[in-house]
Amino acid sequence: MGGTLQLTSGTLTMLDPIAATDSSSMAVLENLFDGLTTFPNGETTAELQLATDVTISADGRTYTISLREGATFHDGSQVTASDVVYSWERLAASDNSRRAYYLLEYLNVAHGFTGGGYVPGSMAVRAVDDTTLRFRLAKPNFAALELLAHPAFAIVPEGIVGDIDGYVGRMSYQSFAESPIGSGPFVFEHWNKTEEVTVTRYDDYHGTAPDLDGIRWRVLTDSTAAYNYGQNRNADFVTVPDAEYDPRRVRIAQTDDSGRRFGEYGPMENGETVSYLSAPLAQTFYIGFNTNRVHKPVRVAMAYGLNQQWAVNRALNTRATPAAHLTPPPIYPHGGYQSHADSEYPYSYDAAELQAARRVMEDAGYGPSNRYQFTLTSYSSSVNKKIGQRLQDTLAAAHIDLRYEETHFSSLINRGYKGNVDAYFLGWVPDYPNPDNFLENLNPPATETDGSPEGFYLNWGGTAASQTAARAWQRVESSLEPTERARQNREAAYVTMEEANWEDVALLPLYHPIDERFAYDDVTVDPFGGLGSTYQEYNTVVKGE
Repeated sequence: MGGTLQLTSGTLTMLDPIAATDSSSMAVLENLFDGLTTFPNGETTAELQLATDVTISADGRTYTISLREGATFHDGSQVTASDVVYSWERLAASDNSRRAYYLLEYLNVAHGFTGGGYVPGSMAVRAVDDTTLRFRLAKPNFAALELLAHPAFAIVPEGIVGDIDGYVGRMSYQSFAESPIGSGPFVFEHWNKTEEVTVTRYDDYHGTAPDLDGIRWRVLTDSTAAYNYGQNRNADFVTVPDAEYDPRRVRIAQTDDSGRRFGEYGPMENGETVSYLSAPLAQTFYIGFNTNRVHKPVRVAMAYGLNQQWAVNRALNTRATPAAHLTPPPIYPHGGYQSHADSEYPYSYDAAELQAARRVMEDAGYGPSNRYQFTLTSYSSSVNKKIGQRLQDTLAAAHIDLRYEETHFSSLINRGYKGNVDAYFLGWVPDYPNPDNFLENLNPPATETDGSPEGFYLNWGGTAASQTAARAWQRVESSLEPTERARQNREAAYVTMEEANWEDVALLPLYHPIDERFAYDDVTVDPFGGLGSTYQEYNTVVKGE
């Protein structure tokens, strides 16, 4: 038993689960706090954690949850259903909360609402007894257990702070946010915001008690400094920035069904070879089109002209996977991403089909003396610039004069919101790992840029394919129950929406990012899944012999 896992981290902002939104803070929170459910090792399917049993009413709206008996907070107090009620009220009502919409809109717990927002204390959640929680949703939600696994739903001791009605608080808010008390496998020890955060093993943890003595995250905001720190073996997992990464040093021994690749990387600058893991993440980057401003033949021509594999190899140095769908591989229905793309994708994501692009444009009446012009807008990004310039060169031979421009991210969002952009680069990182959190943004009525679009900025409508997609989304919304039949209906609708988008090319998928781990051989750690290492608890890590 023992040893300290040495890691590097970016800047942490807050260690209050309802306030933290950055990945560096959440990586620490995962090891300090537990929730009713969890994403084990960053997998995309939730499992029970502080909950031991979940019963759902026939109408899919009332959940009765049994809590693990004997689970304790780091101050020694028992974890009870009243702690859950308090934690959820903080998430909904505290001025410190940044994720209230997860509870009130996404999970959609029944609650009171006025013009000023949530009515404090009105949520339909109660402690039946110390180990039984009951809550009622405004409508069925098949993704409830996945939502509850988000760190924002972590359970804290009742009354620990006084930032909601009815509580004075045993700690000041600042003290709790900088030295929190949870029920996870590690206990908070120390945090210097510019240097490090450390945690120690919680011997009374209700689950698998850590083998490690603790974890130390060294705060290093400069990627070169983080790389050198690892090269000096001060970190057990090595940060390898793009400037130092050489894909020729990757040797893959195995690829599993989820697309994770296992092997080794090296030799590195220090002469060492480390174990290597890469996993496609549940994220998607894409080119969106304002379909009112860019004609369909042009969009289809760009789909033919885009080589996603080139973008991955040359613009991203192989550190991504090419995209054919908006829904990323880890959450694609039945794990069928690759087979559906290989058999049905009407374009090519590993080659530019220039002749097909030219034919589409000429069939639409364009040619050497009648060229089409439009602008592709991006936030500042060397990756997007390379892809944009490649598309400029490729599409020029298909009678398209593509202009690439960059602007501030906020300006891009504002222009997209108002429909004042032709085409644009953006990405989507899900609020919870389910296809509906992606495809709700592709629902045609939600894409109308009338000043308040709820989805992507596409203005997709008025075509047979858009009507097909809209009907498919209606099927999703009428199949919200957590039943097998409803799941099958939703998954069929998801695929229909993907194929409808292929037909009209309202959105052109580019790539899915990957997460990687470069680990020295004296550390044994489980592989992470499609949510990446941010969602991984390290209580099963073994360091050395």
